[in-house]
Amino acid sequence: EYQGSDRIWRYGRFDSKYASSVTAGKEWTWHKRGKNRTFGLNLKTIGVGGQRETPIDLEASQASGKVVYQDDLAFSTQLSDYFRVDMGFRLKRNYKHLTTTLSIDIQNVTNRQNIGGRFYNPDTQKIETWYQAPLLPVLAYRVDF
Repeated sequence: EYQGSDRIWRYGRFDSKYASSVTAGKEWTWHKRGKNRTFGLNLKTIGVGGQRETPIDLEASQASGKVVYQDDLAFSTQLSDYFRVDMGFRLKRNYKHLTTTLSIDIQNVTNRQNIGGRFYNPDTQKIETWYQAPLLPVLAYRVDF
């Protein structure tokens, strides 16, 4: 919380009340034709209380053509909780003079729509919601000498 110049105590923007993260992983190693190989599986979950925001005054925004916030209610509303599950797979091969790693990391594997915030759209004259990243696969190949 913070105290504004008007002497009123308010929540801060990032006062989400809680944050948690759980990470787990497992690797399996085997040898084939003189090469060491490792397969890995990783899982991470993130849960955070929703961020706070200042409400938008829709009527004043429509009249002015740009966003007008209700500053007397600063950070009084809270967005829904943020939740994300990430998953990763890795195949690592150790050769005599180099190591290769092929991996795929999938962020937000459940494709949950986490609210990023709200904004005033002057074209539609409505308050709209924007969302954070959807399911995002990241493929990588790495060579270490």
